[in-house]
Amino acid sequence: MLRWNGYVVAAAGLMILAGCGGEENVRWSRPEGTSLAGMREVRVAQTPAAALQPQGTGAGPGSAPGAFGIPEPPPVKVEITSNSLTVGEVALAIPDGWKSVQPRSRMRVAQFELPGEAGPAEMVIFYFGPGQGGTAEANVRRWVGMFTRDDGTTGPVETEAAQFEQDGLRVALVKARGTYTPSSMGPMTVDPPEPRPNHALYGAVIEGSPQGSLFVRTTGPRATMEAQESALQFFVRSVRQLKD
Repeated sequence: MLRWNGYVVAAAGLMILAGCGGEENVRWSRPEGTSLAGMREVRVAQTPAAALQPQGTGAGPGSAPGAFGIPEPPPVKVEITSNSLTVGEVALAIPDGWKSVQPRSRMRVAQFELPGEAGPAEMVIFYFGPGQGGTAEANVRRWVGMFTRDDGTTGPVETEAAQFEQDGLRVALVKARGTYTPSSMGPMTVDPPEPRPNHALYGAVIEGSPQGSLFVRTTGPRATMEAQESALQFFVRSVRQLKD
């Protein structure tokens, strides 16, 4: 059995159960004034990443085919300051020490470097447009599918997941640990990416905005990700919709 801040994970079924005693038993590190109302159990079934590439769910603005058949994303307003990120109508707070860097593809609306003594972690925020990018479940499975056990044995990797709702948005969270092999999406002009042992994932899918979902994937050395745990939780718990 594994534990993640009060959630119990059954290794065989990867089932996360919230404590029966209410919020005080969840022990989710968070900024003052935030709430864990709406947290609920999540089941995560591991599926190989290659079987779950992002897929659009309908035509619309930006639906012209792009790489791997993924529609080119429509224009969206992106604002990044020293302490905030806004994509369309969704805003999040940026923790101290995170560095905004140039996104490496058009699908990435923002990219950050998270410092750590074991080496930096990388956060990428993907945006595909309204109705595009696939479901939260499909993306969570694909991200977890990028991980295998560090000891080389088969079976599920260490994985935990949760969901919450805030300010009209639905947020699905997933964590995984093991050997990370980045996706090789894009033109194969270089050798396939090398596996990276002792790494970790912190992923979030933010749904509910009329402009489309955001897909946030953070990966890096396990020690760095553990050191950034509170900052990552602060980041996702700060999510809000901008309203007129």
